[in-house]
Amino acid sequence: MMKKEKFRSGSAGLNLAARFKPSLAGLIGGFIVYMVVAAGVFWWLTSQERAGFGPASTMPSCQDLPASDCLLSGDPFLEKLMASYGQVLSQSQTQDNITLRLDQVYADNNYILVAYTIFRPDGFTITPYQPDLTLQNQPQTLFMAHGMSMARGNDQAVAYLNYFDASSLTQSDGEIKLRFQIATVMAEKIPSTPLPSQITPSPTIPGGIVRPVATFTAAPAKPVAAQPLEQIPTSPFNLEFTAKLTPAMVMQPNQTVKTAAGTATFKKIVITPMTERLFFSGIGQEPDIRLELVSSDTAYTPGAAPVVQHFCIPASNNWLGCDLVPGTLENQSVKQLVLRRGVDVPLPTNPPCPWCDPTVTLPTPRFSPTPVVPSGPWIFKLNS
Repeated sequence: MMKKEKFRSGSAGLNLAARFKPSLAGLIGGFIVYMVVAAGVFWWLTSQERAGFGPASTMPSCQDLPASDCLLSGDPFLEKLMASYGQVLSQSQTQDNITLRLDQVYADNNYILVAYTIFRPDGFTITPYQPDLTLQNQPQTLFMAHGMSMARGNDQAVAYLNYFDASSLTQSDGEIKLRFQIATVMAEKIPSTPLPSQITPSPTIPGGIVRPVATFTAAPAKPVAAQPLEQIPTSPFNLEFTAKLTPAMVMQPNQTVKTAAGTATFKKIVITPMTERLFFSGIGQEPDIRLELVSSDTAYTPGAAPVVQHFCIPASNNWLGCDLVPGTLENQSVKQLVLRRGVDVPLPTNPPCPWCDPTVTLPTPRFSPTPVVPSGPWIFKLNS
């Protein structure tokens, strides 16, 4: 029997992306292939929803928004999550002409998200080092998970979103007092560029393009030492604030499965508006563990059906945490949970595209490194 606690629901989808390699067989054919590929990629990217808890692969930039607003503008799930459950912050601190401002926080028993903005001096780039989040009443640092998202805007600033693992929290409701710290922000002066008056066009090449080139007055020939980049490290930033925990539903199956690879225990499920997170003990240090969801009670047969793999990462207490999109367990009527090493199942590969050149070699399935011990699997039953 599972123990249940309170819950507020949320929903999201999963973002996937594919890369295609079209062929060019002439000008007209190449143009048609290009248009088909572009339309296909656009449809693929815009028809999929995003889970919301992964890091951005590139830094977006908005010309009509400040950096703090640009940060979430490209992620509807996170934007809705923060609007519904996030809290607005206003603390700020200035060190060495650089200002750190806390903007928003979202907190539950799975993750704590901290959104903040760093305002840079004109002519400098900035890089924050060692952002940490700790509990004020405990000497405990919450380690950062899922990387960092960043965005630029129309102001002299860069906005950041950090994800911190909150699975070690013993408190499940009410408010928690937190301390956000950054060891230093490195400001680096942007190298100077030629002035417009120093740019003159080069001679036109027949059939070519006029390319502007930098001109300068020749100096006497003598060794010139390279000028080092101007880097200015700031003093540490330290800001304290209070966050309200978003209610969660907790189930504790406490199922134990023994295999030749060892013993694993399905400890609990923590469901929040941000994610459904499954925790397992006994295999927290195992390499490349992945989760498979089975929607039937029949005996599990590896490779009998297409597999969707969910990656798992280490959590607190030396446990393993596997993230699912909110609503996954209910919507997919999951009956069994299967933990396996990645070596047992190939990673997903790009599907073949009908417009590709037949000579193009499609990627072969990629496997994880061979494990040194048997891989399980560990199979757990999920009661409704």
